[in-house]
Amino acid sequence: MSSDTGQVSDSVKQGCEVAARSQRATRLYTGLSQQYFPNFCKLVHAVRIISQHSITPTELDSAGKLFSEFLIEFEELYVQRITSQMHFVQQCMHVLWHIVPEIYHLGPTCNYAQWTMEQTIGNLGQEIQLHSNPFSNLVQWGILQAQINTLIAKYPELSHEGHVPHDTIQLDGNYALLHIPWDEQIYRLRPDEL
Repeated sequence: MSSDTGQVSDSVKQGCEVAARSQRATRLYTGLSQQYFPNFCKLVHAVRIISQHSITPTELDSAGKLFSEFLIEFEELYVQRITSQMHFVQQCMHVLWHIVPEIYHLGPTCNYAQWTMEQTIGNLGQEIQLHSNPFSNLVQWGILQAQINTLIAKYPELSHEGHVPHDTIQLDGNYALLHIPWDEQIYRLRPDEL
């Protein structure tokens, strides 16, 4: 809901609908009361925006607005603006005020954030197959990746970027919802649930 109008914006509605399409999110939705779920959707939508590899200024402004609304509503819902309760709020919540301005200065978070490096380390760890000489595999994997990157840079038509698996659901704005094998049903929210 927008702080000033009390209306739920279209982007938050779409974020809620996308979130509710998975069985786990449906369980979360039914477990949260109506006043908490839209607040959660704002956080999810803003984090999805800032986690992209490229972000337009309009998207960045939207993420900033969503973070601001989320944080203000978070204080109202959970802390109830009681100063003596503020110490219960983790510092990571305060960081959300600073993410969008930092993206303007440093670029998308996926380019420098810790979770990107952790993902890379995890991927490299999976490539170690020969425990007697683990670095041999990593060197070969690095050479292969460099060769693939060179070919894609020279011949962009070889890239699979933009390819979506056949069992996805196409959404607005070039988004796709990937298939979850154990969840065969799409859950559409009723208008009164948004």
